[in-house]
Amino acid sequence: MSTPAAAEPFAQLRAAYAARDADAAAAAYAPDAEVIYRYAGVPEERYIGRAAIAASFRKLFAQIDPAKPLDLNFRTTNRQGKKISGIYRLRIGQDSASYGRFEVDLAPHGSFLRDTSRGALLNEFEDASGSVMLAANDEDLEPTYYDRLVGRYRLADGCDLVITRSIVRLFVRNSCTQVWRGLTRVS
Repeated sequence: MSTPAAAEPFAQLRAAYAARDADAAAAAYAPDAEVIYRYAGVPEERYIGRAAIAASFRKLFAQIDPAKPLDLNFRTTNRQGKKISGIYRLRIGQDSASYGRFEVDLAPHGSFLRDTSRGALLNEFEDASGSVMLAANDEDLEPTYYDRLVGRYRLADGCDLVITRSIVRLFVRNSCTQVWRGLTRVS
């Protein structure tokens, strides 16, 4: 299956993160691209040009335990022409994740021309509609978020709605009809 053109720089960036390859990450950007980090509690950072952008990725990768795999993924929340905004999730190993909002402008040839990032929270990522942009079929439910939904809920007709979950989906059972239904994230 081919990757849609707008997803290509995102896929390239995801692969570069997995490999911790700063130069490959910077190659997802136009030669004169600008990257801006606006995270709470730290001064704004700006990097212009691939060399500066690669240096920023080297700095980031050096701060993360090399034994922990990196998995970067995205949810698009808005797209207007060459401007795409959304939320990203960077999983660090099996037990940690970081979230942020992004807004990118794509160059005519499809690479990132401008990339502005700021902080976000787990619930913002999970509340965004739609599936993740890349490898959606491999996506597991985030236990920290979806475990809050598990339980027994009393319906107006006196029946209970029982919600349980597996790694990849929620299951719902009506206690009166005994009908089960598996829900994906989209359901």
